[in-house]
Amino acid sequence: GFQYWSPSYRTCFDCPTIENVVMVRGNSDALVGVSGQMDEMLFRTTFINEEDFGVSLAIESIPSFLACSSQNGLSPELERFCGGTDSYKVAPGGQLNLEFAANFGGLQPGVVQAVVVMDVSDGGDFPGCRGNGVNVDVELQVLPTEELNQLGNIRIVGFCLAGLILCGAIGFGFWCLVNRQKHSVKLMQPLFLVTLCCGIFLIGSSLIPMSLDDEIVSQDVANTACMAYTWLLSLGFSISYAALYAKLKRVNTIVSNAVNFRRIQVKERDVLGPMALLVIANFIVLMTWSFVDPLRYERDSIVGQPWNTYGSCRTNDREGQVLLWLLFAINALALTTACWEAYKARHVSKELSEASRIGMAIFSWMQIGVIGFPVILLLDQTNTVIFYFIRICLVFFSSMSLLLWVFVPLVWKGEEGDSLIGSTRRQPASFINHSGIISRTSAGEGNHLEEAK
Repeated sequence: GFQYWSPSYRTCFDCPTIENVVMVRGNSDALVGVSGQMDEMLFRTTFINEEDFGVSLAIESIPSFLACSSQNGLSPELERFCGGTDSYKVAPGGQLNLEFAANFGGLQPGVVQAVVVMDVSDGGDFPGCRGNGVNVDVELQVLPTEELNQLGNIRIVGFCLAGLILCGAIGFGFWCLVNRQKHSVKLMQPLFLVTLCCGIFLIGSSLIPMSLDDEIVSQDVANTACMAYTWLLSLGFSISYAALYAKLKRVNTIVSNAVNFRRIQVKERDVLGPMALLVIANFIVLMTWSFVDPLRYERDSIVGQPWNTYGSCRTNDREGQVLLWLLFAINALALTTACWEAYKARHVSKELSEASRIGMAIFSWMQIGVIGFPVILLLDQTNTVIFYFIRICLVFFSSMSLLLWVFVPLVWKGEEGDSLIGSTRRQPASFINHSGIISRTSAGEGNHLEEAK
């Protein structure tokens, strides 16, 4: 028989539309990272082939700050795929799970938008046919470097001011004990002077926990420091002002009876009641506050700047705020009462001139409080350094003004007072009554007044 040659025929067909390759994003929110940090943020993408034939995926372009990987590890084929040197075949109904890691190390703060372009073609069944590309949109929110607004080296100023207050309180207290037999010290009563030094010592000690934050201590220690400086400041204030009030009350009682030519002996225990009442009231409020809703050191971010945070002592519940204002009201009432006693003692004789010095010290505290308290309320706590500096300055000036007003004239005129003891006892004691008229008592009454002091 005969054989014949049958040529093969090649016919062009329309390429199938490769449109059913679906991309599913595992997380669609913008990635948030900090500029300059090498930490990586991951987002996941799944490609699902819903065609009835196999397709091939290839990375056409990818930004330099993105890296490709797979949730199931990188096989040699996936390594070539992620490196852009080869395509990856996905069978009909199959899927490819990819992870993209974003490195924020070289990015500037702001919003960065990028696109990963994936090329989709058939898997070899239809040579030369290409499909539609799939784009993976990536949005990065690059934050500035985290700012903690901690105290830093400014805390050294606080420690130094605390040291000055403590040294002053200890030094003047020791001087009073050593010179307690001198006439000028007896006139001021060593008990009240030492009590005053103890109160100032506590106030100065409050600067130490006030200077602590989470830069140098743990969170638990910072929480304890918040309540510690509140305890020290409040108790120190109450003890100091209780001593001043007791002293002024005693002087006013003696002078008011001397003007009316009445004998009276005012002992120290007679004026300790208000002193103990003020200290006990502060103690009860502080103890309740410590158990109900103590202050805690917490960090918060500035509005619109999540990278910019600051730490402060705060109370979370209304009970803590009520106790805070109650504590403030108690001490404000004590300050007002002491100012009234100082006003009443403004016309005492030179023999009792220590009352006028105590009055000046109290009025100086009143001025510091009237000016400083509104400033504290108006200050922006987000500026932690300025807020801290103003507070330590208020504590320092109030403490040192009280010490200097009371003790410097006492030390300076101590020897002079001793030299005048004899002449004072031989001369009639003089007093200035409330109308400003000077009245004199006999020498015996003057000696009794001196003994009562």
